[in-house]
Amino acid sequence: MKAKNIVAVLLSLSFLSVPAVYADSGAGTVGLQFLNNDFSPRALGMGGAFAAVADDVYAADYNPAGLGQIKYPEISAMYLKGFDDAYMGGLRYGMLLPSVGFARYARPAMAVSVVTASAGDITVRPLYANNDLGNARTINAQQDYAVTVSFAEKFFVGDIVLEKLRFEDIEQFYGVNVKYVRSTLVEDYTGNGVAGDVGYLLKHNRSGISFGASFSNLGSGVKYISDTTKMPSVARAGLSWLMPSLYEHQLRVSAQADFHMNEDMLVFRAGAEYTFDRYVALRLGYIGHEDNPAFTLGASLKYDDLSIDMAGTIGGEVYDTAMASFNYRFSGLAYKKSAVKKRKFRGVGEKVAEPVGTKKKASYMKKSEEQFEKDTKERTADPVMVPARKEKSSGSSEMFLLY
Repeated sequence: MKAKNIVAVLLSLSFLSVPAVYADSGAGTVGLQFLNNDFSPRALGMGGAFAAVADDVYAADYNPAGLGQIKYPEISAMYLKGFDDAYMGGLRYGMLLPSVGFARYARPAMAVSVVTASAGDITVRPLYANNDLGNARTINAQQDYAVTVSFAEKFFVGDIVLEKLRFEDIEQFYGVNVKYVRSTLVEDYTGNGVAGDVGYLLKHNRSGISFGASFSNLGSGVKYISDTTKMPSVARAGLSWLMPSLYEHQLRVSAQADFHMNEDMLVFRAGAEYTFDRYVALRLGYIGHEDNPAFTLGASLKYDDLSIDMAGTIGGEVYDTAMASFNYRFSGLAYKKSAVKKRKFRGVGEKVAEPVGTKKKASYMKKSEEQFEKDTKERTADPVMVPARKEKSSGSSEMFLLY
């Protein structure tokens, strides 16, 4: 076997060695599987069913729209231990922007994340054309990097009326990600690519039900030499229910379906999160993956603005994994609530409140409304009978109605 054939084998093996929580059935045809990992220990503890929850700095990895829910700047560092010596690590920071968003409801949120993933080391001993063996050396099978910039904002607050159905206290969010991906195989072959994510989140605060949907890793792929590997594109949709709190106890359940578009594969996820007094949280989940189904467990401890999250899979048919994160929330840096006005959008037949930034138009609008009412009143008053003269030749007069 020639040396170039060995490289070809290593290229195939590197796709199989990606440190994912599970190994996709399309491995070898779609690379960069680290982009589909569970990046959040909290989300992993809930089986990865996080698209409809997405209320912390890790929202950008599951449903970027959920990033619009954060209230304070947040920073988090994460580490995942994969199969053998494979690993993944990341650093994230999210914050509110100082001005109102495009929809003028609230301050939008922005986040930046950097993730690196390694498929581990392999030992290579080349075989030359004359059947001589070269010296063995250890190289990294695959090293990946991803830098993501996220933006999200709330674009609707209020009630929605559909025919005779009225849904009160609705919030809606949208979000987008732009990510740069760089991948190096066997330390010699490097490819670059750009991908994007979009997300939508709807919350019905009165019932505690939320719906989230997102499309992740949309892009043309990454090119190595002359071959291009597709992005692991995923379409997600999920539901979550936050049950009414009972004293210090709170319970949330969620379910989600992931469709891997370039691999024609469907994955079901479900999980629950129990929180006591906001200091301790316990999580349980299930990942219904066809190749490596597994249960997940997770927990977190919180003191003031600092929290530690831990999670792992158990019972996987291939292997199990574990991850942890350290998170800090800068609650002292919150913006004043009075800086942004609340406004409600209408349902059918309801009056629309004025958006932020139109205060100077208030007096003009009031005068216009008063003038309209005055004109309407005059036009709808009882008609007045007045005499009208005609030409003298007619010798008579007629009555006309004037309004």
